[in-house]
Formats: sequence, C-alpha cells, structure tokens
Amino acid sequence: MRVKPLDYHPRPLHKVSDGETVPPSGSKVGPQCSVRPTSTRKALLVVYIGHFTRYLYLLILIPFYARVLGAAEYGKVLAAMSLFTVVWMVVEYGFPPIGMRDVASTTDKGTIGAHFRAQIKARLLTAAIGIAVGAIGTACSPLLNAEPAYGVIATAIGVVSAFNLAWYFQATHRFRTSTLLNIAFFAINLVLILSLVHDAGDGLTVLLSLLVTSVIVTLIAYVIVVLRIGTQTGRFPSADLIRESSPLFLANGMPVLMTSASTYLLTLFVSADQVGFFAAAERLAALVLGFMAPAGQVLVATVAVRLSSREGETQAYTLMRKSFVFMAYFGVAACLGALMLSPYLIPVIFGRGFDSSIPIMQILGLMFPFAAFSQVVRSYVLFPLHQDKLLAISTMAGAMFSVLAILLLAAAFGALGVAVARVLGEIVTATILLVILVRQKLFGRILRS
Repeated sequence: MRVKPLDYHPRPLHKVSDGETVPPSGSKVGPQCSVRPTSTRKALLVVYIGHFTRYLYLLILIPFYARVLGAAEYGKVLAAMSLFTVVWMVVEYGFPPIGMRDVASTTDKGTIGAHFRAQIKARLLTAAIGIAVGAIGTACSPLLNAEPAYGVIATAIGVVSAFNLAWYFQATHRFRTSTLLNIAFFAINLVLILSLVHDAGDGLTVLLSLLVTSVIVTLIAYVIVVLRIGTQTGRFPSADLIRESSPLFLANGMPVLMTSASTYLLTLFVSADQVGFFAAAERLAALVLGFMAPAGQVLVATVAVRLSSREGETQAYTLMRKSFVFMAYFGVAACLGALMLSPYLIPVIFGRGFDSSIPIMQILGLMFPFAAFSQVVRSYVLFPLHQDKLLAISTMAGAMFSVLAILLLAAAFGALGVAVARVLGEIVTATILLVILVRQKLFGRILRS
C-alpha cells in the first residue's frame, strides 16, 4: 500500500501572557473554561504517583486472589474480567481519544459542553451493542455459560467503565483530579474485597465489589465535571462522533480487545485452572505494559497541543524522539526482567500452585520491546498527527493476525500457544508501524529533531 507523505498543519492557536490558550482573534466563542497547562514533568509526576498507587493496590489484590480463590476460581474471575474489558472497549468505541483531542484544543465552555454531551449520547448508543457482546460472550464460553452470573456482572462493569471521564481530565490537564479519583477507586474497592472475600466460593463477590466501586467513582467524576462546565452546551451530533471515532476504535480499541480477548478465547479450549495459570501471567504482563499508560495520559495531549502551533511543532517532534528512546530502554529492561525474574517472582506472588505460569510469563516478556515501540508510534506520533486511517490499517492487520494465531495455537498448545500468538501479533504490528514511519518520512524527521 502506497501512502502520501504527511502535509498536516493544524489550525494555530494564539497564546496569551498568563499561559492560557485561546482561539484566534475574531472567532466567536462563549464563556471561557480556563486551563493552565501543567508542565510535562509535573504532570508525569502526578500521574505516576497515581500509577504507583495502582501498583500497590494490585500487588495486594493479585496475591490475595490467587491464594484465597485458587487457580480454578481465579480463572473464572479473570475470564469475566476479560469479557468486561471487551464490553468496555466496544461501548467506548474510540470516543475518548477524540474527546481528549477536541477538548484540549479549546477553552470555550459551550464547545466543551457540546463535545461532552456528544460523548455521553454516543456511549448510550453503543451500550446496546456492548450488552449484546456480553450476552453472546457469556453464552459461547463453556466456563462462563456454566455460571452465567459471572458474565452478567462482567457486562455491567464493562458498560459502567465505558462512561468514565478520564479523557476529560486528561484533556483539561487536570491530572491531579484524575489521580485522586483513581486513588479513591483503589481504596474503596480494596476495603470491600478484603472485608467480603474469604474463600474459594467468593468469585462473584469480587466482581460485585468492582461493580459497586465503579458506579460510586463514576458518579463522583460526573458531579465534578458538570459543576465545572455547567449545563451550557452547543451542538455536536453524536452520529458525527461515532463516524469520526471509527478509525480510532480500529486503531486503539483493537489492541486492547485483542489483549483482553486472549484470556476469553482460551476459555473455549481449556479448563478453568489452565485459564487461571495463563491469566495470572497475563496480569503480570499487563502490569508491565500498564507502566506506559501514565506517560500516554500526559504526552498524547502535550504533543497534540504543541503540534497546534508552528512554534511548538519542533518541540513536539523532539518529544516524540525522547519517547522513542525512553520506551526502547523500558521495553528491553522489561523483557530481560520477565526472562530472568519470573521463576522467582511468580511463586512469591501467586504461590507454588502457579508454577505453570512461569514459562507463560517468560514467553509474554518477549513482546515488551515491540509493544513499547508500537505505543510510541500509535499514541505519540500518528494519533496527534491525525493519521487515523493509517492507525486503523496497521492495528487491524496486527489484531487479525493475533486472533487467528490464538485460535490456531490455543487448540494445539493451550496457554503456551496463546502466549506465543501474543508475541507474534506484537511483532507483526510493530513491523507494519515501522514501515509506515519510513514511507511517511516521519522516522527521519523524528531522529533529526
């Protein structure tokens, strides 16, 4: 496929002396929603504090689940969590990146309100599809079909999670508010789990606690946002948002769907305890990959804002280059850590009953360098440059290859086959993205910045 070189010049925004960004003079705007951009370093510090809290929360709960629930029950819980993440991604349908990009480029309350209302209305439309996906997923999985309550609760969690407002707080650089909400979620859920989960029959209690916590924190976030932007809204049709988000859903949602679906697809072929062994290793791999997420919360909006003016364009490409360097070191270090430390960490975290997770984790570790590279290209380069179609093409190709490989290898090799398929999928995706960078003449531009 031959693509044209980039020629993207976003509409410039003028800066004023106090640091706020406003539309060019002469444009008709309503009341302003003042946003003082946080420095990149300060913003990264805030979100990584929140991420450290998340790690602490998971480092308490993951060993707790493994030891209290056991491999079979933990496998059911993780299969349900896999399904709820799939439902979540279907209902979100790529809306958050569009909302973040649009809200980050304006301070007008009416415009922000219009985008906010369109985001909610669009989710209400896709929620029906998400519920259908949850119902079909529950019916098709022997593991979930045997106890459908797991699938029902998982579907409800996925729908509620899709209405979260992290995209708004990131777009308006209110990282502290977002971090505090996350910490509140961790604290509430941790108290519920440790108080109510006592033995191997409490898997449903785990899911119910997660659902209750999600509802509470989501409602708090909506109160905060509505009090800030008021009820004034402009017009922005939700149908336009759905159409605009489709390439982003294929580009950003499909990798998450592929990752989440790997545990679910495994339930079609193996027993609950085998699902538990794979899912335990996959949870650790997700923790490692999740370390890249806080940087994305800051850098996506930062790169987009800098690209919105010719003066900041060079800074944006410099930030892309630094992101490549950092993620390269991170990916290699994470890979070596998974290969060398898994035999020691997994028995400590999960107990001796999860020794079968060690080779699975070592295989999954091979994907870390490729996943880190893909994260930079997708989120910090192509997305801020509005190359949504290229994102969709590259990610769809990698996702389709991964799903096909999972179906073929899981039937023959079980959990180890799924791990190999995940690695092959990341290699294919990273290769396609590298080709796009070279053919778009972006790779050289980033290296020269």
